Amino acid sequence: MESLFGLICRWKLPGHRVLSGVILILLALGKAQWVSAIEIPFLNNRIPYEIDLQGNDELKDKITEDLEGQRSDNLMLKNYKDPRKVARYEQDIIERTLRSQGYYAATVTVVLEKDGDEQTAERQGAQAESESQVSGIIYQVDPGTRFVIDEVKFDLPKDIDIDRLRTVTVRQGQPFVAARVLESVEAIKKNILDEYCYFQVDVKYEAYIIPAEEKAGITFKMPDSPQVRVGNISISGQETINEDYLLRKLGLKEGQCFKRRQVDKAKLNLLRTNLVGTANAVVGAPENGVVDIAFEVQERFHRTVKAGIGYATDEGPNISLGWEHRNILNAGQKLDISSRFSEVRQDVGAELEVPAFASPDNRLILEASLGKENLDSYKSETILAGMRLEHQFSERWTGSAGTRFKYSLVNDTGTTDEFGLLSFPFQLKWDTTDDLLNPTRGWSVIGNVSPYLDMLDQEINFVKSSASGSIYFTFDTLLRPTLAMRASAGSISGVGNRDLPADERFYVGGGGSVRGYPYQTLSTIEDGDPVGGSSFQEVSVETRFRIGESWGLVTFVDGGYAFEDASQDVKQELLWGAGVGFRYYTLFAPIRVDLGVPLNKRESVDDSFQLYISIGQAF
Repeated sequence: MESLFGLICRWKLPGHRVLSGVILILLALGKAQWVSAIEIPFLNNRIPYEIDLQGNDELKDKITEDLEGQRSDNLMLKNYKDPRKVARYEQDIIERTLRSQGYYAATVTVVLEKDGDEQTAERQGAQAESESQVSGIIYQVDPGTRFVIDEVKFDLPKDIDIDRLRTVTVRQGQPFVAARVLESVEAIKKNILDEYCYFQVDVKYEAYIIPAEEKAGITFKMPDSPQVRVGNISISGQETINEDYLLRKLGLKEGQCFKRRQVDKAKLNLLRTNLVGTANAVVGAPENGVVDIAFEVQERFHRTVKAGIGYATDEGPNISLGWEHRNILNAGQKLDISSRFSEVRQDVGAELEVPAFASPDNRLILEASLGKENLDSYKSETILAGMRLEHQFSERWTGSAGTRFKYSLVNDTGTTDEFGLLSFPFQLKWDTTDDLLNPTRGWSVIGNVSPYLDMLDQEINFVKSSASGSIYFTFDTLLRPTLAMRASAGSISGVGNRDLPADERFYVGGGGSVRGYPYQTLSTIEDGDPVGGSSFQEVSVETRFRIGESWGLVTFVDGGYAFEDASQDVKQELLWGAGVGFRYYTLFAPIRVDLGVPLNKRESVDDSFQLYISIGQAF
């Protein structure tokens, strides 16, 4: 089987120029970011400068970097018109940079270049030059000898193991670099917070230099503070939420080592319940080795009515309605009732979520739904009920396992077949993206495996598996482009494609799949209707540009197909679509309008274009 990457690299369709153009634009934007320091004379009025520093390119690059940053961001410096004032201000910047790198005996001489000759401008001896006379500034830098650390001392509470801290701090003989000293302060603080139970952790440093010896000394200090444990924990302000539920969500227990960052995390855990709008913590004074912690919360309104409207050329208008109660049993249980109605699909469902089920990291979800579909590929009526247990392994890793029963009447060949499918879905997900409805950075990978048993026909048993991944890059350049890429694949093993229930086959095409083609039509076509497949592949590349804060422009290329063979070892290539879209960014999600064109248009199957309107990005 040829890989998706291989297909993308060798496809010979007209749309490949679109994809190539998108990639070239992105590369150009990225390159623009790398060379942003290039001056365009007629677009800025900054005075050209040169750093004259011999034999130390690393220090020269650091000075240039700091000076460029100040020229870009410092409003006071931007307002200076007198070259002498600019030179004096920038001389201070260079001297600060030199000191931060350990060069305390450095000298910086300023040369104001004029048309025809040049004049040395010592710090207090230069005469003011008119702006028109000066063509550039030369900063002649003599860094001198770099000061080194001769002594490192610790003035910390006696319980702290100083020998362990010596491995995470600056050491004798190292250059006296300010950033390394600050990093050492944070490293000491982290080590103390990790290993000890101090009520207050306030690490600072004192430094001195000996100019005659070109040496420096540092003392890391922390005021004495008692080590304490967590005492009584209380929560107030809630009206309908069960206090025991909130106490379990805190992640704090009486008697454990007191750490202020765990108190901050407890406040965040309260907000993450989506039941409280504010959460504050009051830490009492230490008494007999313990501190009491009182949390004050204010409840949010727990009920929400939801409504939405969308449109797709292949589906027509659709309406969604819903109602949600996030505390229906007073312990964070969420009941979500939702419905969606369109010309080809109608469904009503309910989902009850029970948080912290047997463990703070678990969620038990019960679901039930009724649905009806009237598609070109099949017609079906279904009743579904199921349950699953989700577990949060870490901030990024989640997994779930459960069981589901679906009774369905499916008609795809002119006759109606009856199925009673019992399935056991498993899922693993890794997600680092920054936003659910508008991701701009990060990546995610999802894997699904579901064994199926037909309780009405023991011969129809199969395993359905799929995997998908997406990745997002945002560049801090003009129009803040986001490059979004997605790939998906899946297969069904155990039963031939024609023996599978039609509503369990894979289908490709439409607004959330390959834009430009009618919904679910990228598979074998028989008598004008799509058959669906036992395997599928999809790939998408999208570039999103921001125009101001509220508007956006998108270009995209999608490809995919649903194959009859489960192994995907077929000669059928992916079919491709491309297009443009517009975004209007609201406070909660972007409103999406996409216009897709089929690049492999099939006679009597595909239209010239497809239009999609919905909420949230395509992926």
